[in-house]
Amino acid sequence: MNNMDEHKKLTTAILHELQDLFSIKEQVRNRQAGSIGRIKNGLDKDNLSQRQLEILSLINREPNSTNTRLSKLLNISKPAISRLTSKLVEQRLIEFNYFENNKSKIYHLTSEGKTVAATHDILHKQATSAYEKILSTFSDTELQVVKLFIQRLRDHLQDSLN
Repeated sequence: MNNMDEHKKLTTAILHELQDLFSIKEQVRNRQAGSIGRIKNGLDKDNLSQRQLEILSLINREPNSTNTRLSKLLNISKPAISRLTSKLVEQRLIEFNYFENNKSKIYHLTSEGKTVAATHDILHKQATSAYEKILSTFSDTELQVVKLFIQRLRDHLQDSLN
């Protein structure tokens, strides 16, 4: 078999692996959302987005966060932060006060928000630990290839959003 056939065969195998990976990842995300949903007991049962969970975790780590601070930490626009935090306020996961200038909101978690943030942080640590275990089986050269692939995939996905 020549190099071209081997390349095509490997590319096809990788594409199948990616499809399986994304399918399983979605199943994991749904299970995690279910765990958080059960903890939210009595709150709006709409699933929280990954960004909303990140906001809860950030506010938990950095009390008195503002739209500007959250925007910088997450590298997303202030209007996007406003939309995300509005939903969290509606779900009674966060509350806010105004700075003395009455322009900037200062966010803090409610008791329910603290529970959801803590659960998200535990799940995040578990996932990170699992990824670290997997990555520890690769050589430095292999890790460079994995890193390059992920960067290019991320850039492609980001470009499709624009």
